[in-house]
Amino acid sequence: MSLTEEGEGLFGTGVTLETVERQLRRALRTSKSCGQQKSVQRIGESQGFLSRVGVLDCRWPEGCQLPNKIVIKVCTLLNTIALHKRGGNAAKKVANGDAMKKEKSTWIAKSEKLRKWHNNEVHFYETCRRLKTVFDFIPKLYCATGFDIENEGNGFICMEYVDEAVCTAVHDNLSKEQVTETVEKIAQLQAEMLSSGPADLPNLLRVSAYEEMFGDMLQPEVLAFRLDEIRKMGPNVAKAIDRIEKQIDQLANVKIVRRCAEKNNMTQIFVHGDLYSPNLMWEKGEDGKLKLKKIIDWQLCHFGCASEDLCRLIVTSMEKEERRNSWRDILKQYHSTLHSLVDKQLFTYEQLCSSFCQLFAVSSLAFIASVHEMIASSTVSCSSEQTAARTAAIMDKVTGLLEDIPQFAHLD
Repeated sequence: MSLTEEGEGLFGTGVTLETVERQLRRALRTSKSCGQQKSVQRIGESQGFLSRVGVLDCRWPEGCQLPNKIVIKVCTLLNTIALHKRGGNAAKKVANGDAMKKEKSTWIAKSEKLRKWHNNEVHFYETCRRLKTVFDFIPKLYCATGFDIENEGNGFICMEYVDEAVCTAVHDNLSKEQVTETVEKIAQLQAEMLSSGPADLPNLLRVSAYEEMFGDMLQPEVLAFRLDEIRKMGPNVAKAIDRIEKQIDQLANVKIVRRCAEKNNMTQIFVHGDLYSPNLMWEKGEDGKLKLKKIIDWQLCHFGCASEDLCRLIVTSMEKEERRNSWRDILKQYHSTLHSLVDKQLFTYEQLCSSFCQLFAVSSLAFIASVHEMIASSTVSCSSEQTAARTAAIMDKVTGLLEDIPQFAHLD
């Protein structure tokens, strides 16, 4: 079954509950059934472009020591298609400009990428099972089905359910403390991957995240079209675009990401690949502050430059003034945490800052180029007031990034 076709299974896909339950029983080593009263509820309908997610509420027989709720993540492009349909005139124009809506070959290529990314995430979770350290910020895997020649349409992952989790979206602004907490967690995992991860892991996780995720939209003609649409959203953003327009081909070069570690003589390490606020889950502490609970969506994880994750998180998830005032402190704390856990120097703080500056423009443009999709995703089922507020929050980030690109790219 195609990843772009509606099905009669879970959440409109081809994956059936019977298939999921069969895999779960095998993985949990039980012959018990989830029960006739089991139910599945879809969650996160406004989140995620590459999957549909729901919670299986199990009704195991009394006395069974088995999880009562299980998250089911089904790999599909249906959300992406739906987003183009509901994204408003601007998003639809962009979709048409990218030739994404009508060309069958484009969707075939997207499906091939998504199968690769799903299998990549399965490899990641299976690897985590073999690490010496268990990280509580990584969801526990119960079972997963990847894609292969015999199964090209039904890939899914079943993992632990997080009760009362607070999810952040792209219109939310993370504080310096929250971003620092997140990159410290990533540093802990990176150190463990270096010390006890399989030697062949870099060859298994062969994803070029920026090239594969953002390469199409950062093509010169596509990016120019998207920036023209964004230019209409206000005089400040239009002025900022004018300042970088002549150098846009150079600034949007996604290949620099893959070469960044080598260029800066930095050791390649494990990176998440898509580290930004929608892929973070939080819990409220006793003091009322949000504490990081889980990091999710590991499809694009790979070995690359440490600044990939840092740049992606900082440019997409922080209010512009706080970002400007704190990015160096965040990098310093990350560098300190990582090197307190490894027995050799992987790179200096100065190398880390240099690589961050080199990736700032392309990371910012990758976010800016997808702003219409981000706004459409963030404003589903919102009132007009909520839509205006969320759009303004996202555009404030966009304007700040456009204003700062010349400084990081030394265009001034």
